[in-house]
Amino acid sequence: MFVPHRNNCFELYGFDVLINSNLKPWLLEVNLSPSLACDAPLDLKIKTSMISDMFSLVGFVCQDLLLQQSRSERVTLDPGLTYQAHKAQLQRPLSANNTDTDSPKEKPGGKQGQHPGPDC
Repeated sequence: MFVPHRNNCFELYGFDVLINSNLKPWLLEVNLSPSLACDAPLDLKIKTSMISDMFSLVGFVCQDLLLQQSRSERVTLDPGLTYQAHKAQLQRPLSANNTDTDSPKEKPGGKQGQHPGPDC
């Protein structure tokens, strides 16, 4: 395989090791394309840790999209949470930061202004 910039790639090798009764390790084989399938809970624990370490070694930074999104964006992902957030907004006491101090009579057409809250 031709790779124009070798630093953009990495390889993962799988080592099959046998440990005898004296706890001496014996290398059985080296796999160029090891299986990352998880057939047992122990497989999952070992392979996820290994993949995490591998990404750290090659300098890959994982981004957690939920941590990057604002609270309002996360709430809109789940319709149930949207309703709960709207209900909580209606029950929240009004403060000087998110209310209009002018009376409705002073507004054109008798309409009261709407202002977003401090956490919008």
